[in-house]
Amino acid sequence: MDRELCMTPRQINLALWTAATLMCAGAAAALVWAFVAPIESSPPRSDIAGPAAIAEAGHHVNDEPLERYEPIWSRSLRNLSAVAGDSQPAQTAAAIATTDPNAMPLTLVGTVGHSLALLRMPDGSVEVRGVGERLAGAEVISIDPARVQIRFNGRVVTLIKPMPAGEL
Repeated sequence: MDRELCMTPRQINLALWTAATLMCAGAAAALVWAFVAPIESSPPRSDIAGPAAIAEAGHHVNDEPLERYEPIWSRSLRNLSAVAGDSQPAQTAAAIATTDPNAMPLTLVGTVGHSLALLRMPDGSVEVRGVGERLAGAEVISIDPARVQIRFNGRVVTLIKPMPAGEL
């Protein structure tokens, strides 16, 4: 009974070659149909202004000076407080951090894998730093999930993300 349901390798090859031939014939027929029966296009709408209408009206895409966008281009992409609308400069945060040279100026908010650390400054702003970057007199040495090692005042300190109150 099992012999009736099994196909020989020759029958399998014949079926595959037949399917490939039929698919090639279908692709050729679709290509011929595309040239024989092209899609009809509708006339252009008059309520939409095209490039010619814009040029006639005197408006050009490049009329705006690029210097207007300079404040956006010069913004630090790793400064979360700037995104949140906090306009306090980083120099002020560094000055706050250096008032007591032995106090740790940073707390760990979180990490993004092994690549980025979210660190809270004494003023409450959050900065994002990678390995080798400095913040408030501290250099980020290594980043692990929920743990960051920094060098501060010549010593290596490990910052651990605090557990939320509900997860104790």
